[in-house]
Amino acid sequence: MRQILEYQADQIEMVLHSHRTPARVTGGTVTPRWVRYQVSPAIGARINAISKLSEEIALRLGVGNVRITRQGGKIHIEVPRQDAQAVRLLPLLNRLPETPRQSAVLGLDEGGVPLLLRLPSPDVAHVLVAGTTGSGKTALARSMALSLAMNNRLGEVQLVMIDPKGGGFGPLIGLPHLLRPVVREIHQAVFLLGDLVEEMVRRDRDGISEPRVVIFIDEVADLLDQGGNAMGRLLTRLTQRGRSAGIHIVACTQKPLAASIGSLTKSNFPVRLVGSVASPDDAKVAAGIGGTGAEKLLGRGDFLLVAKGRVTRFQAAFVSGLEMRRVVEKMNEGARRSRRWLAEETPIALAATGTGGRPVLLPGSLPSKKRKGGVKNRLKALFGTQLKLIK
Repeated sequence: MRQILEYQADQIEMVLHSHRTPARVTGGTVTPRWVRYQVSPAIGARINAISKLSEEIALRLGVGNVRITRQGGKIHIEVPRQDAQAVRLLPLLNRLPETPRQSAVLGLDEGGVPLLLRLPSPDVAHVLVAGTTGSGKTALARSMALSLAMNNRLGEVQLVMIDPKGGGFGPLIGLPHLLRPVVREIHQAVFLLGDLVEEMVRRDRDGISEPRVVIFIDEVADLLDQGGNAMGRLLTRLTQRGRSAGIHIVACTQKPLAASIGSLTKSNFPVRLVGSVASPDDAKVAAGIGGTGAEKLLGRGDFLLVAKGRVTRFQAAFVSGLEMRRVVEKMNEGARRSRRWLAEETPIALAATGTGGRPVLLPGSLPSKKRKGGVKNRLKALFGTQLKLIK
């Protein structure tokens, strides 16, 4: 692994020097899916020119694409790993410290830290999950729903699932936390959302916000298109006033187009989870801000969390259909409705980094070779059981 890191760092520096933008790779982070190289430009180097070299760097490294971002005076170049590994939801839940109530697990951020969303927070409230086919958006929504069910009792969280295409939430149809059976017909979705609006009004009147009701919608753009103005009005009311009444929406779409979801998402989704998209324009609509580079993401669970103007790249937690069915069966057998019950049955590495899932810390400076200019390369694989809570 170390030889690969050194080789790629050398190649990045060679490309930059060949374009008269001298810079050094001074460090980086190894994640399950990609490596982030930290680049320090030399004095006088044209920083803007570096962002235009993504295709040439990708070609030199023999990968499909690289993502280049800027943070302060540092440039980050993110390169896909050839031996990419998945982040498994159930082992992740088993390794977490005490999880805050009504929080959904997303996955691991770029530092290997578990990433969670606390839905009652005014900075969260509602979540848009966007990405093309193969980005992993439905798998992410399933992991969020399952983590909420495993970490909260029925008196704390109840779930609603709307699945117009069918199959997206199929493995979860037996969850005891489901308020209603999974809805697949558009007219049923209209009636259901109408009932939830009435519940929102009642809760507002009576000052009630629990149990939290989380509405998961697969392909919200299709729902809006087929449901017409009535559907749009109901969703808008819920996103505008639902949080204070304890009603939250997690909406997925593979069509992050302004014409499809622009009016609904303009200000009503404070949190965006953006997977791979087709173009920079789609990335801007999905994220609500420009310049995220979402069109360079790898797919299959590679996501950006966009919240409060900040962008965090993370690998979404994955749970298989078999694992979901096992969880649902255990819950319906009257087992303890919380996490950790699978600990002995599921010895799966939490985040494999080529070491069987064990934490890895490469030396702060690699003794085998000095970087140009005497600056040693520091590449770390970070991992921890502390968590990052978006609240």
